Formats: sequence, C-alpha cells, structure tokens
Amino acid sequence: MDERKKGIAAAAGVGGAILAVLLLRKRVGADPNLASLSGYVEGDPNGYPDKYYRLANATVDISGIWAATTDEHGLFSIRGIEPGRRLLTISCEGYVTITTTYTFEPGREGTTGIRLMPVIDSDSDIRIDSLTVTANLTTGFVHASIKVTNYGVETGNAIIVWRAPAADYEHTTVVKVNPGQTRTLGLNLPGTYFPGPGTYELYANELSATFTLVAPVFPCPYCDMEFESQDALVIHLDEVHDITGLVGDLDDDDEITEADLEILKLYIMGHPISEISPLPEEEFLRRADVNGDGKIDVGDMIALRNLIAAQE
Repeated sequence: MDERKKGIAAAAGVGGAILAVLLLRKRVGADPNLASLSGYVEGDPNGYPDKYYRLANATVDISGIWAATTDEHGLFSIRGIEPGRRLLTISCEGYVTITTTYTFEPGREGTTGIRLMPVIDSDSDIRIDSLTVTANLTTGFVHASIKVTNYGVETGNAIIVWRAPAADYEHTTVVKVNPGQTRTLGLNLPGTYFPGPGTYELYANELSATFTLVAPVFPCPYCDMEFESQDALVIHLDEVHDITGLVGDLDDDDEITEADLEILKLYIMGHPISEISPLPEEEFLRRADVNGDGKIDVGDMIALRNLIAAQE
C-alpha cells in the first residue's frame, strides 16, 4: 500500500500556554531510535502576561525518567528519550507546576517554548461551574469546554488539570481570574488518542463528563465520496485521483510533520510562500489544501493535525 496515500486517507477519516510551538525535525547523526527535546522556560513573578522573562533553575521532567534544569538563559536540552507518549512536567520555585502529554518520535528533535504562571496567594474562590464534551472521530477531535468563576474577593489562578485516562493523557491549563469574573476554557484532544469507538470519560480536576466516539467515515478530500474504510479510500485515490505530491508536505521532505503545520500557519497569517517553503506557488497551494475544499484556511490546519496524529 502506498504510505503517502494511506496517510491522506487516515487524515481524511480521523477527521497559561504550556507548549507554544513544537517543531519536529530530523537530527543529523542522531540515534534513529531515540528522540530529544530542547527549548526554553519563561515566566514573570509579577504575573503580567506581556512581560515574560526566561527562568533559570526550572525543571523539565519527562515521565520521571529524563530531566533537565534550565541554565541562566532559561534554556534546556534533553536527549536519549525513548519514543512514545510521555508526560512532561515543568516546575520552578514560585510558579505553578504544569503538565502536558506529548508523543516523541524516533530520531526526531522537538523544540519548544514553555510558559509558567506565578503562584498567587490570595483570598480567591475559583470553582468550575460546568464541563461539556463533544466528540466524533469523523471530525477528528474531542472538544471539552469549562466555565470557571472566581467567587472570592481577590484575583487568583484557575489551575485545571485535564485527564483522559483511556487516552493516557494529561494537560494543565493555568489562567488568572479576577473577582466576579467567569472565564471559558477549552481543550481539543485528537480522537486518535483513544482506542477506537466507544464511551469514555474526560476530567477537569475532579469534575468528569462522559462522551461517545462514533465509528469514523473516510471522505475523499478531492470529491464528495465517502468510504467505510481507509483501504477503500486508498483504492479510490489510486484509481480516480492522480496524486503527484504528498498533500500536507509543505517543506518538501516527503514527510508530514509539525514543521509542515507551522508552515501552513505562517501562510494563513500572511507570509509569502517564497519565504516559508521551497515549493513553487501552484504546488504549494495544492498541497496546502489538505481538506480539498478549494480554499486554504483553519480547516486545513485541523485536517493536517489529524494527518499528523494518524501517523503516531
């Protein structure tokens, strides 16, 4: 089976900031069986969102096995990570400890920026008012939304730990909430993280909600036809559509990675194609239309995320 078309089929069918941007790239001369992660940690002891400073002596821990401490410039590097889904824990004295889940790929180096929020010792009373979850493998994501309200008299931190036990997933969200203020927080989790169709639970701290994932369909990104299996879609792509280049491969390295997602984001933000991709304009536009709707927008970013998740 053509792996390029299989990837397209999978993407079509599965339809404070913690990690800013994670760009994965091949490491020259690296052990092809191991991964690595490098980047920086920043925060501000005064809690102003527009004045972040690099943090020294912050700890970045990966599943309690691999760890590093940031230097005086807030930088860290961890190598020799065994591939797989891992829990990242980032901590620093005076700041809220956060966690997130990430899948490391063999021979890949991830680079990231991590932002911490300061601990706020105040007379706040922050509660989760509601939790709703919608999910469908056809759209590719489990979407959770909560509303939090500060019933106290001082500003405080809303610290939300999202957990999906069946997906082996954990993620921390930290936001400031002023007295009397209600804020809505959301989470998008790839449906591919779960074993398959079924009923699951998602937690926001101790509050939980049950949701059901339905069996996926596999729409063709180039016409209106839908298929019950990935293999059927691959056959259709082979026989009906002449795909000459890998859809979604915007850096032309014959792979679909987070680097392509970043290029697509830059294009949507208005960057010229000549500055972000080696592809000629016509080929770039064809590959960037990941969902095949004739236009390039956020919908293509969602489809490309699905494609990347389907490869994990």
